[in-house]
Amino acid sequence: MGFDDRRLLPISWRVGNHVFDLGWKSLMSSATKQILEQALVLSVAERADLVELLLASLDQPDAGIDELWAKEAEDRLDAFEAGQMKAYPADEVFRELADL
Repeated sequence: MGFDDRRLLPISWRVGNHVFDLGWKSLMSSATKQILEQALVLSVAERADLVELLLASLDQPDAGIDELWAKEAEDRLDAFEAGQMKAYPADEVFRELADL
């Protein structure tokens, strides 16, 4: 079982009037290609498990993002309490969404 290795990246840059062109290079390292080939031999269930684990490994907490969301929530609450933002009952919001 093979895979499509057409994901290529043009490697070139310009310095003054001179252009350095290394051509098209694969976005996958040889190690990545080897792992992919091995993964494609797995059963559908095993590949699904592998994908789930790989995706979970990317979902790491980020204190900076958490801090930004906390500030956004505080700003929204302040705006609501100052009468600058309206609130809508959840059942009304969900009903409108269901009608879309």
